[in-house]
Amino acid sequence: MNEFKSCPVCQEQQAKIDELQRRNQMLNDNIKEQGQKLVYQNEVIETQAEKLLGLRDEKAGLQKRVDAAKQLIEDSNECYQQDHQNKFEYWRGFADSAGILGKRLEQALKGDDE
Repeated sequence: MNEFKSCPVCQEQQAKIDELQRRNQMLNDNIKEQGQKLVYQNEVIETQAEKLLGLRDEKAGLQKRVDAAKQLIEDSNECYQQDHQNKFEYWRGFADSAGILGKRLEQALKGDDE
C-alpha cells in the first residue's frame, strides 16, 4: 500500500479520481437544486392557472349580466317603437315601464336571475 501512495502516477490518478468525484457531487447537488426549483415553479404555474380559470369564470358571469342588460334595453326600445305609434298608450305606461325596466336592469347587472 505504501507503494501506491508514493507512486507519482498513482497519486496523480487518485487526484483526478478525487476531482471527478467532487465534480460529480457538485453536479448531483445542482440537479437536486434545479429539481426543487422546478417543483416550486410548477406550483406557481398551477396557482396562476387556477387564478386564470377563476378570472375566466368571473368574466363569463359579468358578460352574462351585460348581455342580459343589453337585451332588456333592446326589448325596451322595441316596446318604445311599438308604443310610440300610439302616443297615448306610450305615455300612460311610461312611468310604470320605466320603473320596472330600472329594476330589471339592476337585477340583470347584479346577476339576479329572477
